[in-house]
Amino acid sequence: MVVIKADGCDVHKGLRESARHKWSGDVDLGDGSLQPLQSAYLERKYVEGLGLGDRKTSLLEDLKRLEEELIGDQEFLTDGEKTSSELYNKKLDQGNVKENTLFALGWDVEGYKQLLKLNAAFVKAISNITWLVSEHITTANIRTDLGRLRKDILSYLSQFFTKLREAASHLLLFLIADEKRMSKPYSILVQALPFSVVTDDCIRRLRDELRDSMISIGMVPVAFATDGEWNSLRTMGTERPISVVQLRMDSRKEATSTHVFDIEKYLTINKASNRPEKYHPAIPISDGLWLKDIMENSCPNSQVPFDDAIHMLKRRQFPSSYEPYPWKHATPDDKNSCLKSIMAQYIYRYKIDQWKLQGVDFVSHPYVPEFDERVGEYFHEREDHGHVLKRLTDSFRNGNIPGIDLRRYVDALKDPSTGLTKQALTGERKQNIPDC
Repeated sequence: MVVIKADGCDVHKGLRESARHKWSGDVDLGDGSLQPLQSAYLERKYVEGLGLGDRKTSLLEDLKRLEEELIGDQEFLTDGEKTSSELYNKKLDQGNVKENTLFALGWDVEGYKQLLKLNAAFVKAISNITWLVSEHITTANIRTDLGRLRKDILSYLSQFFTKLREAASHLLLFLIADEKRMSKPYSILVQALPFSVVTDDCIRRLRDELRDSMISIGMVPVAFATDGEWNSLRTMGTERPISVVQLRMDSRKEATSTHVFDIEKYLTINKASNRPEKYHPAIPISDGLWLKDIMENSCPNSQVPFDDAIHMLKRRQFPSSYEPYPWKHATPDDKNSCLKSIMAQYIYRYKIDQWKLQGVDFVSHPYVPEFDERVGEYFHEREDHGHVLKRLTDSFRNGNIPGIDLRRYVDALKDPSTGLTKQALTGERKQNIPDC
């Protein structure tokens, strides 16, 4: 059984091009987006032979093609200069941006301006050379003009495509290790991808590609471990949620998108039919009847307003010893936020019930991994235990864990089986823990 580990490391940011026009330093996540750009660059290198050798007979056609390409570049350069100038001015107005950042942004703006000037000069020069060649004017030194144009265009193309390229700032490393790590090397590097920004979906795609390759050669992947950057990997599986955290987020999102007018109808009982004015499968009719009874019968001489009754309904969803949080952090609930909060709670419970009917028991287990039929094993999504410990000890040192018994930490430090070290506990080296 094999565990896959993904981690990122910093690299010096910079785009390179070898003497043989090989690129390096680019973002390349294996999706094939870099190769067409490099092919387009190499295709435009035909200017190296402009007016030379076999290309002598096609000089006019090459000049026309080159002119059209340069004119096509102008839209990208104009848009780039506008966007980079806006970004530079925005950062400048903030007043708290580092000097190095402003310098890099200013250099970017100047780069676009210089390329636009070069572009216009090249178009003019090509038009002039085309006229000289077409009119068969021999007094002009066309060979010298072409030699200068070839050299300058090659430099321009390198700068122009640099604007299209994206420099990598990190390496994404994929390693595999035996689940028990009984012998060295504990892990083996199988893939390294340069990146700048990578989304959870991209990590998930790369993970699944590696899993498929491993299974195809008889390996049994049973877990995927990552650091704290890609949180959704540990809450959302390939086909379904694997954690109640994901159910909570989905429920809140669904409640947010539900109009409060509809939520109010879900909770309002029609007097004639004694049924909700609008039905929602997640909301028990009994709660609507309870709300109606509270509004009409709890006060002998007056009715309880709906706005007050829904706060009582929200409080009823939780144990008496628990004080529920407001819908928005540090902001007391009004009518709308209270309805949203109630709706999210109903949807959350409904999702748990629905998944239990499908054999996924989030009632007994806050985390339920997916079962991979191809290998006959559960596939676990894990977070690096060093990062988990770092957050736990940060909370401990910041006093976020009330009533904690400090003596238990002393006992844990003395017990070698816990793996807890003084350096990790005090924050000197936050991930100073042995392999496990």
